Amino acid sequence: MDEERAREHHKMASIEELAEKMPKEESFGQVASVFQQISDCTRLRILWLLCHTTASVGAIARAVGMSDSAVSHHLRVLRADGLVSAKRSGKEVYYTLAASDKARLLHRTIDAMFEIACPSEDD
Repeated sequence: MDEERAREHHKMASIEELAEKMPKEESFGQVASVFQQISDCTRLRILWLLCHTTASVGAIARAVGMSDSAVSHHLRVLRADGLVSAKRSGKEVYYTLAASDKARLLHRTIDAMFEIACPSEDD
């Protein structure tokens, strides 16, 4: 369904019909949690990095100019929300964007927002 038809389809539904189909409140809470993650500038910077690479806490900390412990805290929060995953290799733990639909959507959203906010020099 193209975008215009989708908009028209949604406009035909009454508020009562929409209210009956509305997701449960806990679903809105889960979505809000994702938006909370990307509303934090530090977490957004970490997510942007992890959308494009796998890195250790130390490497992420150097890239964002923060202490390892501060970055570890942010990574714990992102991991708890299912947005990043960790894999141990020897003594190091490497983080990457999680392989979930939610994380992939977030990746596309972050890329699109930065494309809008930071157009290439060719534009």
